[in-house]
Amino acid sequence: MGNIEEMDVCLSLREYREFFGSDASRRATQLLSGTFVLEPWVRVRMGDDWMVTAGIEVTRDEDDGA
Repeated sequence: MGNIEEMDVCLSLREYREFFGSDASRRATQLLSGTFVLEPWVRVRMGDDWMVTAGIEVTRDEDDGA
């Protein structure tokens, strides 16, 4: 009861665009430009009720070849 499981997931470019939605197309293009590292995640909390959350951790790519 109250256990939390986390897992790494991979998304295709199409799935990233669907996740960001059509309203964020300019922002999605910026995030998918290669200057950011995108790490999607899924978390499942198991207890009396199950709760599933998902997101994408975004960080600036420090290894830009400079």
